[in-house]
Amino acid sequence: MRSALLLSASTLLISALTGCGFAAGSFVGSLLTGDELSYFDIADSSGMWSGSGVVCLGGDESLASEDGLYTIRGRFIRDEAAPADFNDNLIPCADEPARVATIRDDAGNTFRLGYAWRDSGGWDITPWVNVLEDEQVSLTVRQGDSEGSTSAGFGLTNSRGGLVYALEANRGEPGLAANDIPGLSYRVGEVVGTAQSDECGERSSFTLEFVADGQTITMYEGEDLAMEVTDELMTVCTIASYELSGDCADPVQSSWVMFR
Repeated sequence: MRSALLLSASTLLISALTGCGFAAGSFVGSLLTGDELSYFDIADSSGMWSGSGVVCLGGDESLASEDGLYTIRGRFIRDEAAPADFNDNLIPCADEPARVATIRDDAGNTFRLGYAWRDSGGWDITPWVNVLEDEQVSLTVRQGDSEGSTSAGFGLTNSRGGLVYALEANRGEPGLAANDIPGLSYRVGEVVGTAQSDECGERSSFTLEFVADGQTITMYEGEDLAMEVTDELMTVCTIASYELSGDCADPVQSSWVMFR
């Protein structure tokens, strides 16, 4: 119990220092101590900090999707801690969401977006959506292709078209597709190292590459960087970026979050 509390306190402290949760603290620590940090060392130990993303959607009214894509335009009502009885009737939750953002569309229908970033210990380190009450927004949410998929991603933009928040929760297949978020593209990069996992065979860690506003950044698992997307300065955090060779429920995890 004591060690769990100490880990939680450390996680919160590092999150405060970096803005991107536990793993990024390794980079901060290397800067403070002067130690060199090898990305192959990161690949070997990344299972300790690799987290998971959650994206799900519910609504008072049914909403038709186009190839798994939901688009909701309306007023931002609030962002709050997720209730225990969150209704995920449109896109199912892979795990309990930590936050819920509520939007009321122009027809008066209410939709609730559940989302979370949890670290390897299950602790909630989710950045909040930074939007004013009654602000006009547009929400794009896409579910993975397979039936009942819990892979999903979303992008939230303001009335000027500027990106406010995006989260991709890839659990065995992509959630977001190309061009779902205007001005932003991303892809899986190269493998930077492998390690043997306890139950799921070989664990290969790879980079994630993001392109926006003429800028390209390459990120490792647990890293945080800043980039401009649609003229908005965003903090980008890689939640997970690995593949498992064994027979596991979600052999690929490729998740990230960006927020202003």
